[in-house]
Amino acid sequence: MENTAAEMPNIVMCKDSYEAVEGADAVVIGTPWNEFKQLDMERVRGAMRSPIMVDGRNIHEPDRMKALGFTYRGVGRGYNGNGSGA
Repeated sequence: MENTAAEMPNIVMCKDSYEAVEGADAVVIGTPWNEFKQLDMERVRGAMRSPIMVDGRNIHEPDRMKALGFTYRGVGRGYNGNGSGA
């Protein structure tokens, strides 16, 4: 992170994923790393201003995310109008 901060001084660095979502209107997941698969999604939802998630790697289950209160879209899964994907 120190190297990135030196190269990109306008980027805000966070200590962890939970700090990164604090007050966020939406989250976009772009990696399948276990760190993001294993997040406490109730904690994530509680930290966000608006629990919207775009999952570019489909690492979360649409029905579970909807049950947790997220507006969830898994890229490439389609959309059937009920918020859970196709």
